Amino acid sequence: VFSLLFFKCILVCFCGFFLEMSHAGKKRKLDKSRQDRLYFDSYTDVTIHEEMIADHVRTGTYRTAILGNSEAIRGKVVLDVGAGTGVLSMFCVQAGARKVYAVEACSIAEQAVKIIRQNNMQDKIEVIRGTVETVELPETVDVIVSEWMGYALLHESMLNSVLYARDKWLNPGGLILPNKAELYIAPMSDPVVEERLYFWYNVKDQYGVDMSSMYDFAEKCIRNSDIVVNPVTTAKHGSLTLLGKKSKHCGGSCCSHYKQKDHDKQKDNVE
Repeated sequence: VFSLLFFKCILVCFCGFFLEMSHAGKKRKLDKSRQDRLYFDSYTDVTIHEEMIADHVRTGTYRTAILGNSEAIRGKVVLDVGAGTGVLSMFCVQAGARKVYAVEACSIAEQAVKIIRQNNMQDKIEVIRGTVETVELPETVDVIVSEWMGYALLHESMLNSVLYARDKWLNPGGLILPNKAELYIAPMSDPVVEERLYFWYNVKDQYGVDMSSMYDFAEKCIRNSDIVVNPVTTAKHGSLTLLGKKSKHCGGSCCSHYKQKDHDKQKDNVE
């Protein structure tokens, strides 16, 4: 009887464990789905697109880069990952692209269709609604363009989508724009922090009690609580291909160098 009860107890525990793991897995999927929905919803409003298009340094640099690499784009098939209003797709047509597939997951894709028609480029640009991980293209591509960079380069984690598109759709020897980034980090100081630390040296003048020994302790507390840095997982070694034999350098910077895959032989980089 004891053995039977013990077996039942173990069975119940295992069932409970697997049910809990199953619920946890479903919750992670729901959380990821919710995050994706919130992310794409943030691009349905006109404000963010107005800010990006009005940013002349950003938009002008992309246009310069694409037109500056027209020899590598002319007559080729292009994939625009996260096309938004379609501005990069239209730059590619200006550079001579034969066909552009503009993939956009949020409803701004409807406006992209209107803009493309307004510029008489509907015969060369096809807007495809969906994520690059779920859509199907009728052919492979020679060039991938995308503004995958977010704040501090890696925010929004869109790089994975570009790498997915590269592995699934990019022809051997194809071009990715941009395919290299340099991230510059500069140290800074805040006078408010120093004032808070030296406060302990001033206590004696106010109250006649020396509390300057608190300086070291206060420094540790301030450094740990006020300067918050979360770890960032970057792309794995060799995950972003460097291609573009006839590419030209354009301004703009962010320094993480992504090394070539072993099977990629071209070594000229595009920035």
